[in-house]
This record gives sequence, structure tokens and C-alpha cells, in this order.
Amino acid sequence: MGTAFPVLCPQLPCLLPTGLVDSGVTQTPKYLIKSRKQQATLRCSPVSGHPYVYWYQQALGQGPQFLVQYYNQKVRGESHLLDRFSGKQFSDSRSELNLSSLELTDSAMYLCASSEDTALRDQMPLVQKHSYPSSGSGCQGVNCQPGRPRPR
Repeated sequence: MGTAFPVLCPQLPCLLPTGLVDSGVTQTPKYLIKSRKQQATLRCSPVSGHPYVYWYQQALGQGPQFLVQYYNQKVRGESHLLDRFSGKQFSDSRSELNLSSLELTDSAMYLCASSEDTALRDQMPLVQKHSYPSSGSGCQGVNCQPGRPRPR
């Protein structure tokens, strides 16, 4: 179950919309307008009873990239947060993602998802599947990256 925080920074000021709400996961604020070098805090309230919270970053035309997973206020597994990003989970399972010293490369959709449990505890669940134009590579879906062949 997930929602999305689109973050668009084509020029100054930086527009950080945080829309697409789905299935009980709530992200706030809905939109942010920021300039480079400023900071932003994205908040996620998971589905009631879901102790696992996941953050993903999805750049325009790309599939979601896993950032971090929380459970019981701790990072589970490997975190892929940039040095300028930090996050936390509260005792009620809510989570925050803090982005400091914003750069144009932070332009992306930020997705939050939650779950009651993981099917395989050491694997990351997918939030959603999108199909993207293949640009001749034959690649589609969440594992699609420009210049890479389709995963087999």
C-alpha cells in the first residue's frame, strides 16, 4: 500500500508536490515549494496496524528506487539514503523523510508504503508497477533503467 510525493525541481524555486494518495497510507504535506539548498520534511502515516514503512524515490521516467525500510523505529536491512537525507519512524509507526540541502537531482516522486509483514523478510516489496516507454531497449516496469536490457 503506498502513496507518492512527487518532487520536481527544474528551476528555482523548487516545487515539491506530494499528491497521489492510495489505500489508507497518507503523506503530508500535499505540495512543497522549495529552493535549492533548502530542506524539506516528508511525512507518512501508514495503514493502521502496519508496522513496516518503506520509502522509495522515483525520478521522472524511471522506476521506483528503494531508499529505506523501517520496523519498530529501526532501519531494517540496507539503507540507500543519500548523506543529505535522513529518516525516522515513530512508536506509532508514522515516519518522516528529511531532505536537506536540496539539489536539482532530488527532483523525483517520493513514495511511502506500509505493510503488516513482509513475505520474505530480507527482500523489499514492490510498491507499484508502471510501464514506461522502452526507448528501444525493450525494458519495461519497475526495474527498467535507460541503457539497460530488460531483466530476465
